[in-house]
Amino acid sequence: MIENNDAIAGDESVAADLCIVGAGPAGIALARELVGSRMKVVLVESGNLEIEPLSQKLNEAVVSGLPFTGHAEGRGRAFGGSARLWAGQCLPLDPIDLEERPWVRHSGWPIAYGELEPYWRRAERFFGVEGESYGARTYRPFGLAAPAWDPRVVEAMFTVYTPSVDTGRAHIRAFRNATNLRVLVNATVSEIRTDATGRKVEGVTVSNASGAERTILARRVVLCGGALENARLLLLSRSANPKGLGNTHDLVGRFFQDHPNGLTAVLEGDGADLQERFRLLYARSRRYFPKLKLSEALQREARVLNANAHLVFDYPPGGGLDTLRTVVHALRRRDLGAETRRQVLRLPRHAGEIVGAAIQHRRGRSPIAEPTSVHLQCYLEQEPDPESRVTLSTQRSDAHGSPMLDINWTFGELEQRTLKTVTEAICGEFERLRLGRLKPLPWLEGPREGYASHLRDGYHHAGTTRMARSPEEGVVDADCAVFDVDGLYACGGSVFPTSGYANPTLTIVALAIRLADHLGERFRQSGMEGGTAARDRRTATLEQVER
Repeated sequence: MIENNDAIAGDESVAADLCIVGAGPAGIALARELVGSRMKVVLVESGNLEIEPLSQKLNEAVVSGLPFTGHAEGRGRAFGGSARLWAGQCLPLDPIDLEERPWVRHSGWPIAYGELEPYWRRAERFFGVEGESYGARTYRPFGLAAPAWDPRVVEAMFTVYTPSVDTGRAHIRAFRNATNLRVLVNATVSEIRTDATGRKVEGVTVSNASGAERTILARRVVLCGGALENARLLLLSRSANPKGLGNTHDLVGRFFQDHPNGLTAVLEGDGADLQERFRLLYARSRRYFPKLKLSEALQREARVLNANAHLVFDYPPGGGLDTLRTVVHALRRRDLGAETRRQVLRLPRHAGEIVGAAIQHRRGRSPIAEPTSVHLQCYLEQEPDPESRVTLSTQRSDAHGSPMLDINWTFGELEQRTLKTVTEAICGEFERLRLGRLKPLPWLEGPREGYASHLRDGYHHAGTTRMARSPEEGVVDADCAVFDVDGLYACGGSVFPTSGYANPTLTIVALAIRLADHLGERFRQSGMEGGTAARDRRTATLEQVER
């Protein structure tokens, strides 16, 4: 059942066994796993069923550190969350990403790689990308082979695009038909409710656009609002503790990470012959993005972070594909204005180019044209830094009167060294294999302070409620339970101790599915059915609600 919070009468309270805060990939995956169980679940979403300017305005923040745009451009406050803006790239982490590495401060996850592997497989099924390798053998069905990279230096890798980018739309029918799930949109959480001691969760307080409040009573609450909002909600919940919840050791909001990225090298020459192996490949309604990553051996030898990179092909503006891309993006935004109509009228003059591109697409290849330039773009893991953090602003508040976030994002010496290492490694491999001469850009040799004008954030927010073995090291335990607050959990990128090199959404959903199993088991142990004990019955129920 899906309801608009604005339409519920008066200050009616809502009661549930579990309240999930945030209907992005984590919240939707968690709720989806629990559909058909005997657990009574409420999923609250600050935005509406579609992205609206008024809701998006609640994403505004103060930026006091490095330039940062992901709080506004990278988050969708609506049913489906940031997946509404997501390209859809799926990729699991590498084993080294979870290791405690002596050269990376504050590294190491409290769970083993092998423990996450079955949940990555389930997350792949959730996104419809099961059975993929993410490695060099992805080339084979296309009659291609990876260049003979030195495995001690770099490795071929692929991200796989889900055909179900909008997770909200993909599961909305099941949610509407579910008898144990109630979804409330336009329900912005202003505080997590606890008992007087602040050690036991009791629910949340939500408000609509006009500020009218209501209470959601729940024995367990899971924050699935993303790394920025999860930290903000814990810091805002000060009724029992002026420092906020889970913040005894002043760790909420710290260790904020992203994937800094930028163009670091340029190809000398036209690079047209590189397109077949380094542009998107297509098969079975899936897209595959060829990339390179630093080898584990080089990471250990050079004592650097993980990183990946890909080639960026630039083309002259105003061509047929450029025009078609502009029209498609406008139609997705439902923009039918004069400029869109003008671009549509230009399409017939580029018919030959567009038909040729369609033929290439049928062959599983990206359209090939003469690029004006080719660059190397690198994406970096970040070293967890306690001074890279989000706090509550003392100067600005949102439309509900709650303090905005103040984002102080940092970029350290290890990131600088990693960026140079990955760039030099790939440039060296291109030259060794005679693929072309990639030349590092001059700014890489400048001071770290100058990097800010060449790098940007990747909208991959992580680390603000990090998972740890003890409350002195993090905010949640290995089961995503907030230390010292019974019944309160956080899930998503916020619990990543380290961000690794991969796009985070597949791992976010894997953790949500793992948490669903844990909550189901806790519910079963409390004397009622849930989780794995009801798996067979729930599977049958899911088939019914989707028919």
